Amino acid sequence: MTITGNILQQIIDEPNPFQISNEVNKRHSSGKIAKSQILSSLKQDNQSAVGGDSSLESVIQELDKYASKKAVSNDEKESIRELIEKKRELFRIKLATSIKKEEIEKLNAKTAAKRNELQKHEEALEADIDKFDNFLKDSDRNALEAVRNAEKEHKLGLEKKSLVKRLKLQLEGVQTRIIRNHSDLEECKELKSFLTSLTPEQWFEKSRKDKSERQENRRKTRIMKRQAKWREDQDKKLKQQTATTQKKRERVRRKHQPDQEQSLFKRPATPEFDDEALTSSDEEVPFYFEEPEQLLDFFASMEEENLFLIQSIQEASQSLDELELRLQQARIEKGKVTNDKVEELKKKIKTKKELSQEIYCRLQGSRHVYKYEEVKKKMQSLYNAVSSAHLSLSTNYKAQSTSNIFHMLADIERELEITLERLGCLPKERLRKEAKAFAKQRRENNRKKKNEEKSLKRRK
Repeated sequence: MTITGNILQQIIDEPNPFQISNEVNKRHSSGKIAKSQILSSLKQDNQSAVGGDSSLESVIQELDKYASKKAVSNDEKESIRELIEKKRELFRIKLATSIKKEEIEKLNAKTAAKRNELQKHEEALEADIDKFDNFLKDSDRNALEAVRNAEKEHKLGLEKKSLVKRLKLQLEGVQTRIIRNHSDLEECKELKSFLTSLTPEQWFEKSRKDKSERQENRRKTRIMKRQAKWREDQDKKLKQQTATTQKKRERVRRKHQPDQEQSLFKRPATPEFDDEALTSSDEEVPFYFEEPEQLLDFFASMEEENLFLIQSIQEASQSLDELELRLQQARIEKGKVTNDKVEELKKKIKTKKELSQEIYCRLQGSRHVYKYEEVKKKMQSLYNAVSSAHLSLSTNYKAQSTSNIFHMLADIERELEITLERLGCLPKERLRKEAKAFAKQRRENNRKKKNEEKSLKRRK
């Protein structure tokens, strides 16, 4: 327990002073306690109370001891009460002072703890300040390094940009050169194809023949090399075999052994190596035109030939124009004649159609007048006339003979169109002659028909 707790316990457990005096009177009815001894005991008690080692019980025990030794008077009792009261006040003062001391000690301890804590905080704060200073220094140093690195990176970036620009310019230059070279290559290819087209075929045959000869010569040289190597290998093998046979011959000597050796170790025939293939040296065929003068001479000869061909073409075109004019005139003249003939034939066809229509109408209108046999005879005569006209056509229509009168009329019309086209291609003089002969024949036919009709009328 602390000092304050001890003092409080003493005050609580302290007995009543009247009880103490009664007990003292009862126990010690005689004798007085010397004042000096009481005071000395009180001093000792005070000293012990100040030191923190005495208590109220010890004081009471001392009083009991002195009371037992001597009897106490009333005056002394009163003085004892006063002393006890003083003692109590003194205890209270001591209690207050001890409480204050304890509080002061607590406050001192708290202040010391706070001082230590503050010192620790100060040390931690100083450490934090040092760390923060170091951090600021590091950050400043890092910032400077970052600025330097950024400047370096910026410089490197500018250098790379300039390098990229230079490379782009170089690339553009290379691309332009490639395009120019490509165009030059295409132009050279066109010129090469043009020169190869001008080269005579005999030159190509000769170059192919020379190339095949060179390939054959290279093949022969390779075959000879292979044969030489094969002979060397065979010679080595023969030498080894002869060495082994000589060793055997030294062991066993016989007369017929050398002959056997010669017969056994003959070198076989050299192979032909026909499997060797022809190879190309990838050499380009030389051009036929090796010098510009050859090309100029060739162009001069070609120009002369072209001039001759141009003249002949012009003459042919002139003659063709003349023939076209003649043909056009002949077509015009023949067209007129054929048109006249076509018109005449159309008129005839029209009259025939009108006649047939009239006959049909008569048959329809006066069926009760004509007899069936008469109508049949007229139709048969018409059919005979059409069939005779159809038979007078070309053999194609004869082969395709039919009994249908409409088909025969269509064939006759087609044949008339073909005849008109042919008449358009005939010369003018012949057409005139044919027209005159046809007109004369028509007049004669008309005259005959008229005479026949007149004779029939007279008979009637």
